[in-house]
Amino acid sequence: MNTLLRLSLLVGSFVFVASCAPIRSNSRQDISHLVRVSDNQALKRFDVELENTSAEAWCIEEGSWPNSVGYLDSHGRDVWVEANGRNFPITERNLGFCTSLCDFRMAPGEVIRGNIPYAEFSLPASVEALEKKLVMSIWSKSCH
Repeated sequence: MNTLLRLSLLVGSFVFVASCAPIRSNSRQDISHLVRVSDNQALKRFDVELENTSAEAWCIEEGSWPNSVGYLDSHGRDVWVEANGRNFPITERNLGFCTSLCDFRMAPGEVIRGNIPYAEFSLPASVEALEKKLVMSIWSKSCH
């Protein structure tokens, strides 16, 4: 058997075996569809809630969920408000550097709540009373 044929068989075998490998449990998954959003016009903010509906604990990057004053860390491109045919991106913030693991853990069945003020999107007063949609990306990974 010539060298090229042996090499092709070897590579083909490796690809076949690798395709049968189990998916890592630490892979990220988009859980944005599980975030419940309420437009709280009286308090000029979006109230957000997330429930871990899985049987495993989730680890969520801390900067991906609003902190106690409603800030998100570095999400100017993936969090915005849609209103009146326009998009209003969230204020880009750098909340600092984390020296260790910055994920927070959500146990199965746990619910977290937060809010994001309208001011984080620089919404004009003329838009505040209109129907709005908050778009935010949340990713989790399994943690133990």
